[in-house]
Amino acid sequence: MKYSYFYKIKSFPKIGKVVAVSDGNSLVSLLWSSQISKFLSDFHAKNSSNQTIELFFSEFDLYLDKKLKAWTVKTKLKGTDFQIKLWSSLQKIPYGNTMAYSSFAREYFNIKQLRAISANIGRNPIPIIYPCHRVVGIDGSLVGFNGGIDIKKALLDIEKE
Repeated sequence: MKYSYFYKIKSFPKIGKVVAVSDGNSLVSLLWSSQISKFLSDFHAKNSSNQTIELFFSEFDLYLDKKLKAWTVKTKLKGTDFQIKLWSSLQKIPYGNTMAYSSFAREYFNIKQLRAISANIGRNPIPIIYPCHRVVGIDGSLVGFNGGIDIKKALLDIEKE
């Protein structure tokens, strides 16, 4: 049986289980503990690591130790043109900083698109590398992260200098 995707699950303190998914050449998805069962039912994937997945987890270990601020693992975003532009724009938010959804919309898109922007940030298939955890409420509150607010807080705490 030929598999389209490969994945590996690894556990981390304060973060829990992370699933890295590769198409064999690029990282295509990162998932959290709460998403594993849906992933296993939706993807035709083999529990087998590859060079891309190993590079991601190696870099993720460095990130967790505050030794990595820029990723080198190859990624491939799948989505509409709008989604890909949106998710790519998340990388413009500097490491250690946050930006309100409305500020992000104003700076990189159009404030009239705020609702669509907010909804699609939540559909980001490769969080952390496309750092949706850096987008917060207007008052700085931690809202809207598909891994859960505890993981969002842990990621932001890692990035504090």
